[in-house]
Amino acid sequence: EDTYLWRQFAKLGELSQVEIPGFDMENLKNSNVLYTHYKTISTFIDRARMEDPVRPGLLLSNRGIKGKFPVVMVPGVVSSGLEFWNGEPCAKKYFRQRMWGTLTMMETLLLNSTCWINHMKLSDSGLDPPGIKMRSASGFESADYLFPGYWVWGKFIENIADVGYLPKNLLMAPYDWRLPLRHLEVRDSYFLWLKTNIELQIKMNQQKSVIVSHSMGSNVILYFLHWVELIQPGWVDLNIESLVSIGGPWLGCPKVLTTFLSGEVKDTAQFGFLANYMMDNIINWKDRLDLLRSWTSLGSMLPKGGNKIWGTKDGAPDDRVLKSDSRRTFGHQISFTNVSANDGQSNKTMEEAIEWLWKVLGEERSAQLKDWYSLGVSTSPTSKKHATEDKYWTNPLESVLPNAPNMKIYCLYGIGRQTERASFYTKREAEDGWQVPYSLDTGVLLPEQDCAFGIQDGEGDGTVSLLSLGYMCVEGWKKKTYNPHNVKVITKEYFHQQGRPLSLRGGPGSADHVDIMGNHQLIEDVITILSGGEIEETILSDIVSYSKKIN
Repeated sequence: EDTYLWRQFAKLGELSQVEIPGFDMENLKNSNVLYTHYKTISTFIDRARMEDPVRPGLLLSNRGIKGKFPVVMVPGVVSSGLEFWNGEPCAKKYFRQRMWGTLTMMETLLLNSTCWINHMKLSDSGLDPPGIKMRSASGFESADYLFPGYWVWGKFIENIADVGYLPKNLLMAPYDWRLPLRHLEVRDSYFLWLKTNIELQIKMNQQKSVIVSHSMGSNVILYFLHWVELIQPGWVDLNIESLVSIGGPWLGCPKVLTTFLSGEVKDTAQFGFLANYMMDNIINWKDRLDLLRSWTSLGSMLPKGGNKIWGTKDGAPDDRVLKSDSRRTFGHQISFTNVSANDGQSNKTMEEAIEWLWKVLGEERSAQLKDWYSLGVSTSPTSKKHATEDKYWTNPLESVLPNAPNMKIYCLYGIGRQTERASFYTKREAEDGWQVPYSLDTGVLLPEQDCAFGIQDGEGDGTVSLLSLGYMCVEGWKKKTYNPHNVKVITKEYFHQQGRPLSLRGGPGSADHVDIMGNHQLIEDVITILSGGEIEETILSDIVSYSKKIN
């Protein structure tokens, strides 16, 4: 019964519906009550962890498989805990406790949401506000569990430990995921730290390193590869055996566009059920939008490639045969409802939607994002400009893979999940004297076109569109234009399998963007790579045919 109740708590995300014995949600704002029941919650968590008794790591270990290459793990956006080091008096009692992740976040948000926002929000420069210092947590604990019971890297670490991995040959490389990638080096010397630790890892283990990145971590590593090659040419080929990208959003996410435009966070998988609930119900819309726009790292995941990748009003590469006779193309990236011609808005392609975003954000913020990230397409990405200006480094359509012919890239990602691809917007009424002209029209329900609550779904892993996950892997990097040194790229797709009803998470066959980190087949494949073996390219979707339509 206890396990069942904890599953309800973790799965539903509706805190008021939970009936954990002795846990009174009405009194949750009392921190003493919160900590009184922490042990009760922890008991549920410990029992829930027993849900996966037959680990692929154990099975492979029993077959004599052992890890060969040292591993560096790079988490994605919002996956690392953020600790308080200095700031306002309201947060002094939380010194070195996490204000992102763990129950400290819950307490701070519930008791003083203004205090929490002031510390989580970045300044207009993309750095800490004056007097405030929030920093990434460190070690394996920084990203194994984001919240109690909500694992991110936890299962992965547990499984590779079965085949011999220990702190000597295993490194977690967390970072402050709010910062624009350039500022990771400016403020924290993150890329220097990463380079130094990889070199130390290689000396200790006498083998090249394998980097395993998840989600935005793949964008961070793409930036790192360019950064390190600029200061030390040949370093990547000498030190990196493979890059294993899990759910890498190489060409961005349409979801990030709606996040920047109007602060949408519903069903953002990386947040986890608890953060989603709190961001959507405790923080008002204006504060949430200001907060999200200050996290300028998200700019690295704005959709790249414009209409060439995402389509025009006449059609998109990934358009599907819909259930109705009407053919609404994904090339209409943003459509408007209840908007008259006098409002000056019409349906927008991706390029038009990005231009609209710049206007909505204002001149100063837009200029910053354009300086940090380029979203275009280049037919000459080998030029000196593209090699030395870091705004191109997270865009694989405006940069080339490093001169590392002995390195391999593995693109591992899920398919079979409905994924945000286009959206409907409507005019919004003023709220508390603060006007954002448009917001997502959640009243749009078109089931025959896979559209619900203003979002039209396409293919992907539930967060990242298939085009972003797969185009570079099956097509872009097969071309000399973007891969002049013939780095080998292997792609494997995992079709989503729904877990048991009331399962704590998606189950061992889940290919959801975050839950895939516990996918048994994926874990087995990664361990195979780490032990020096090979995996076969496996394409289950229509990504190859979609990619051939892109000129």
